[in-house]
Amino acid sequence: MIMETGTFVNYFLLVISLVIIPVNGGYDKERDALLKGTFPQDFIWSSATAAYQIEGAWNVSDKGPSIWDTLAHQDNNRDTGDVACDSYHKYPADIQLMKQMGLKYYRFSISWPRIFPTGEQQDGVNQDGVDYYNRLISELIVNDIEPMVTLFHWDLPQALQDRYGGFLNNHTTNTTVIHDLFGDYARFCYWIFGDRVKYWITFNDPWIIALEGYGIGTYPPKHRDPAEGQYIAAHNIILSHAKAYHIYDDEFRAAQGGQVSIALSCDWGEPKYPDDPDTVEAAERYVQFFVGWFAHAIYKNGDYPDVMKATMTRKGREEGRNSSRLPEFTPEQKAYINRTSDFFALNYYTTVEVADSGHIVTENPNYFSDMDVEKGHAADWPQTPFTWLYTVPWGIRKLLGFIRDEYGDPDVYITENGRPDHDRDPAILMDMDRICSYMTHTNEVMKAYNLDNVKVKAFTAWSLMDGYEWLPGYTVRFGLYYVDFNDPDRTRYPKASSVFYKQLVRNNGYPEGSEFTKYVENMWYFCHNTTEAEVNGYTGGASQISSPFSLFLAILGVVCCGPLGIREVNLSLSLAADGSIMEPRKVFSLLLGVTLALTPINGAYDKERDALLKGTFPQDFIWSSATAAYQIEGAWNVSDKGPSVWDTLAHQGRVYNQDTGDVACDSYHKYPEDVALMKQMGLKYYRFSISWPRIFPTGEQQDGVNQDGVRYYNALINELIANDIQPMVTLFHWDLPQILQDRYGGFLNNHTTNTTVIHDLFGDYARFCYQNFGDRVKYWITFNEPWITSWLGYGVGNFAPQHNEPAEGQYKAAHNIILSHAKAYHIYDDEFRAAQNGQVGITLNCDWGTPKTPGDADAAIRYIQFSMGWFAHPIFKNGDYPEVMKTTMTRKAQEEGRTTSRLPEFTPEQKAYISGTGDFFGLNHYTTVEVTDTCCTPIENPNYDSDKDIGTGHAPDWPRAASSWLYVVPWGIRNLLGWIKEEYGDPEIYVTENGRSDHDQDPAIMMDMERICYYMMYTNEVMKASNLDSVKVKAYTAWSLLDNFEWLSGYSERFGLHYVNFNDPTRTRYPKASSVFFKQLVRNNGYPEGSEDALLKGTFPQDFIWSSATAAYQIEGAWNVSDKGPSIWDTLAHQGRVNNQDTGDVACDSYHKYPEDVALMKQMGLKYYRFSISWPRLFPTGEQQDGVNQDGVRYYNALIDELIVNDIQPMVTLFHWDLPQVLQDRYGGFLNNHTTNTTVIHDLFGDYARFCYQNFGDRVKYWITFNEPWITAWLGYGIGNFAPQHNDMAEGQYIAAHNIILSHAKAYHIYDDEFRAAQGGQVGITLNCDWGTPKTPADADAALRYVQFFLGWFAHPIYKNGDYPEVMKTTMARKAQEEGRTTSRLPEFTPEQKLSISGTGDFFGLNHYTTVEVTDACCSPIENPNYDTDKDVGTGHAPDWPRAASSWLYVVPWGIRNLLGFIKEEYGDPEIYVTENGRSDHDQDPAIMMDMERICYYMMYTNEVMKASNVDNVKVKAYTAWSLLDNFEWLSGYSERFGLHYVDFNDPTRTRYPKASSVFFKQLVRNNGYPEGSEFTKYVENMWYFCHNTTEAEVNGYTGGASQISSLFSLFLAIPMMIAYSLIA
Repeated sequence: MIMETGTFVNYFLLVISLVIIPVNGGYDKERDALLKGTFPQDFIWSSATAAYQIEGAWNVSDKGPSIWDTLAHQDNNRDTGDVACDSYHKYPADIQLMKQMGLKYYRFSISWPRIFPTGEQQDGVNQDGVDYYNRLISELIVNDIEPMVTLFHWDLPQALQDRYGGFLNNHTTNTTVIHDLFGDYARFCYWIFGDRVKYWITFNDPWIIALEGYGIGTYPPKHRDPAEGQYIAAHNIILSHAKAYHIYDDEFRAAQGGQVSIALSCDWGEPKYPDDPDTVEAAERYVQFFVGWFAHAIYKNGDYPDVMKATMTRKGREEGRNSSRLPEFTPEQKAYINRTSDFFALNYYTTVEVADSGHIVTENPNYFSDMDVEKGHAADWPQTPFTWLYTVPWGIRKLLGFIRDEYGDPDVYITENGRPDHDRDPAILMDMDRICSYMTHTNEVMKAYNLDNVKVKAFTAWSLMDGYEWLPGYTVRFGLYYVDFNDPDRTRYPKASSVFYKQLVRNNGYPEGSEFTKYVENMWYFCHNTTEAEVNGYTGGASQISSPFSLFLAILGVVCCGPLGIREVNLSLSLAADGSIMEPRKVFSLLLGVTLALTPINGAYDKERDALLKGTFPQDFIWSSATAAYQIEGAWNVSDKGPSVWDTLAHQGRVYNQDTGDVACDSYHKYPEDVALMKQMGLKYYRFSISWPRIFPTGEQQDGVNQDGVRYYNALINELIANDIQPMVTLFHWDLPQILQDRYGGFLNNHTTNTTVIHDLFGDYARFCYQNFGDRVKYWITFNEPWITSWLGYGVGNFAPQHNEPAEGQYKAAHNIILSHAKAYHIYDDEFRAAQNGQVGITLNCDWGTPKTPGDADAAIRYIQFSMGWFAHPIFKNGDYPEVMKTTMTRKAQEEGRTTSRLPEFTPEQKAYISGTGDFFGLNHYTTVEVTDTCCTPIENPNYDSDKDIGTGHAPDWPRAASSWLYVVPWGIRNLLGWIKEEYGDPEIYVTENGRSDHDQDPAIMMDMERICYYMMYTNEVMKASNLDSVKVKAYTAWSLLDNFEWLSGYSERFGLHYVNFNDPTRTRYPKASSVFFKQLVRNNGYPEGSEDALLKGTFPQDFIWSSATAAYQIEGAWNVSDKGPSIWDTLAHQGRVNNQDTGDVACDSYHKYPEDVALMKQMGLKYYRFSISWPRLFPTGEQQDGVNQDGVRYYNALIDELIVNDIQPMVTLFHWDLPQVLQDRYGGFLNNHTTNTTVIHDLFGDYARFCYQNFGDRVKYWITFNEPWITAWLGYGIGNFAPQHNDMAEGQYIAAHNIILSHAKAYHIYDDEFRAAQGGQVGITLNCDWGTPKTPADADAALRYVQFFLGWFAHPIYKNGDYPEVMKTTMARKAQEEGRTTSRLPEFTPEQKLSISGTGDFFGLNHYTTVEVTDACCSPIENPNYDTDKDVGTGHAPDWPRAASSWLYVVPWGIRNLLGFIKEEYGDPEIYVTENGRSDHDQDPAIMMDMERICYYMMYTNEVMKASNVDNVKVKAYTAWSLLDNFEWLSGYSERFGLHYVDFNDPTRTRYPKASSVFFKQLVRNNGYPEGSEFTKYVENMWYFCHNTTEAEVNGYTGGASQISSLFSLFLAIPMMIAYSLIA
């Protein structure tokens, strides 16, 4: 049970709200292409509202009623504007919303009855109303927002309507009362507010008030006079506008300097038949009747358009009138009206298709009949919740061009444009459809400006917030902000569109190269092209679900820019008593609002510096991973190994959680597994360290050698070599033998000579390693990160050996380490290089130091010299410490009163001995610090940190990993590599460690996206250093191969590419997603241009068949309707054998709901549908002689006819496992005697097939006799867990299969002999097969045997020679001998049967889902022989194959291509129909509607099918998605879901809901593959890598002992990351 239906619908709609974007099926690639560029610098961006829609306070103080108050109050059930958004009281909050969005203009209206309660100034002024607007305007000005004020937005004072008839008041003179009253009102507003208001609009959309208010009468004042009312009202409105204009012009303009206009609405009229002159003329007439009605008089010549006058004059004659119904202006009025506008204000929402209707003569003339046009909408224009509003962005550009040409090229202000959503619970806060609408419309406006030279000066979004939407009340929402109208506080919440609009305003358009424009490019195609589907039963204006494509495209950018940070949305939230926002039922919806405040943190991001560089590393580039002995080996006291200083520290309890390295990863015993992991990753190098005390227990060779240790390292090295992996060996990785520390003080041992004990002892150890391992090891590293040992070990003393002497300890230790390194180098150089030809280097660690300010530049250099230069300068430059280090330490000595520096000095001989002792420069780099200069304050307790005279920190916007010191700053490594090149003579550099930590947590972080991003960004910076900066980078090493003992952090931090379960005694390893990414990185050797891991671009043949499939028992239900007989699956299910005791009694109820199913297919653009007929629904007993169920026949006829009517071809399966139970009871089903060709079961199946051909074959051209006979045979009659539950594992499956093959042949020949000539159809069989891939090369024969026992069992007789495969026959013959049988358990076909069977397939039907790894298990005799053991194989799955919800289904896309190729070669190149392929999800609550894994599955598998078709020349003719619907999944019941559409099995109506995959699949079908250059293919390219390389794991529970969390991928897709990444500041 997923959840109660209401809750489900709410949740589902929330999910849908994540992906609702408008459709524009009218997409024209050239016309609708994204234009990049910007608007003029002085362009006005605004949002708009209207007084009645937002203010509320309808009767506060002395406000008079408006005509809208009257209408709203006439029906107790009608919404009202009494409170609305309560902006009368909350206007400061509204202004803050605008300010947050960066708006500089705000268009609002003044309520005439709030100023003059009766509409007449002489009756009194409402001072509270005046004060309100003064406060509002002043608040706007204070916040740097210019007011744009509309005087009249439809809320006429009711008293004016009652007294004077409103705008019907006598219209024949220029001094009529209504004109004067409006003039008085306008004058008052100019006088009171004009000092601050510079943009005035007299009337908003007079077309509405005239037609809807005084003509049709649906709007207030509800005056119905459709013949003349609208024309009289419009006439008066035009004159009233002129009055108000002249008052401003004459009395206020000089002082105030403002502008006055009128806002006109118009739908663009597009000719339905553009080549038909009458249609073109009708479209122009439509526009003239709409906008020209007002604009022609005001902007052109003071009079109505000629076409309008001429048409109305003709209408008058036809109606027998003496004059036109269209009033006339006097010459004086025309002069008065003409040019009464300083700019052209336009409200645009939609477009209509117009055709000529001819001359309409009617007894009831009206405005619409007057135009003599027919109007409608193209079928592929998407409809919004308003039945009149279709999304047609290009219409606005055409209308703007018309205005330019028609009205003398005026300045145009777009004063309204927007799109509504339904009011829903949960609310639509991720309003993608609105984003798309603004995106596409504003781009068309920019085209009008930049390409067509239209003088567009402003764009205004309707509306700032959800408001009272006139007659629909609060049922539709236009707002950029959501208003909770059930909340007395009317709290506002930002929708995603508000964030988009903010960025649009900030960018002033779509500038070339901006991140915002990149986001828009990703969204563009899908905003125009994604298909619509109705949600939750809405029709005629339903919000439309569309593809999740837009969400996918931002993932890479999002996750790779760092972890998410929360930025506050500056709104006060009203909390309910339980702490939730609003009432609890809305918490979920409002949490979506929080996602608007999620943004990735990487303030360090610089677009140019951090851009992805495409290219590759040199061909000989080294890719490696690394570990260290103490961190992974364990076996701390095995054999004679001596203790190290880290054993001592850990056993003292100094490590987090008192962790130790006693066992660690147990690599001492499990090294072969580690090597196998490297091999799987394609690594050719491995850096590890040797434990000094494992070789020399005391550290001294003279005390004895631990041969077990030597054997271990030899075994490890040999295992690496055997697997073609080169060892890179570190001699010292911090684990000094404890005895050397105790005897000699470790690296504090006397450092003044070149023959000191510690140097010699390290030299002896190095020499021993060279002698014993150097024949195979060609890369040696003497010391790993000596900075750590020196400072943390011998200075501050928190690391082993815990010597605390921060003034001098580190310098002594470093001095000895440098000399010890030189000793080891010279030993190799003198004694081993000639014979072994290896290289010796040292690995130094360094954080890049970037100056916090320009004044800190010297401090940053000093930081690096004290860190890396401390060791690198002597070794790679001149044998001595850096000058800045020496001079600084000399000054420190003077300040401290010392006679000598605390920094030791090398003798001239030592300098010469040290200099040049590095064949390569080993670099460990993880992070960057910001450096500040703190010079030069004397310190009481001098130490290394204070010696540098610097401070370090981190920029606040650098993301941090789990380690407190590790901040992600990728560009730092490039800077450091460049510095090394310049400072140290351009050495060859081996990056020997780089990586990122995660916290240890439960569940484990297996989908380690942050690590993937880290590697992606850092390796790309390394490639820039190599390819752009000419740094000689030769290697990159990922730290670390495994999670391990992380020093003082113990196991609380994890750096590994592989997860190690430290609570598991076996220390099992599991690959993380990063291991898969790194494998691909290695395989590609970087980021080659165009390399997307083998996405094949192209299309299938034009006649390719795209289909979806179902099966009768799984979807039909109606198990006992009419005379249907029981099937064997009815029996099994009713015995309670199915998960959760589910049954197919109702299933999807497709028996009754098949028209809905067909509609779903049609919406997806499918032209084929594969379904099965239920044998017992036609023949209740299975035998025709016992009677036919005519209701069943009628059902299938109705289904087939419904398909044909909808242009969908049926593909019919005769048998999909639901054998009539009576046949099983009477004859044993398919166990019925198999020795002759006339056996009962064959004949009965033949009769059934014949009946189907007779009744349906006139319309069905594709027949499949049996679906997956392997299942029926083995699971049904062998192992017996499927129906009919017959358990005979030795022979049952073979007998059943034998009969099935003969029954198939029978049905084939019946069609061939009796029906083919007349019906012209085809007959095939559908066989299932998992591809079998050999686990090792030695398993190749076993893999082939596996496929022959699986597929060949049926395919070989039918498609090859009428008999079983040779390998099957010989194997079974041998088994018989081993079992002491005289005959094989595999039946034999007679020669006649072979002839009858061979060639009985017109096409090869293939169901394929997964692949297995096959191992050879031959040839042990089995006590209880069965089909599984007969094959002599073992099967399993590679650890990095992701698993679906079904335990058997692993996602291995390339398997299908291999299998298709096998069929081509093995069976004579047949035409192949892929009749099933798909992926399961768990049934869970909430439902998985954003089914990304399924999308990835279809994407990858169909691309492999295309490779088989286009590259391998396999004759693949069809691809069928399993399944159209979630359904009854056999023994799993409803616990697994394969559907493209979700079915709510708790809902008696079995409502279907489209999943994201259904939208993807529609696009796939529409594109017929992945065409080069298409927007769809671009989307697929964006998704390709992640679909291939996210390692899946079980979501609920453990797989193979590992606690694994499933992909973050799905999580990222469920939140609006594209907003977060591209849009939030």
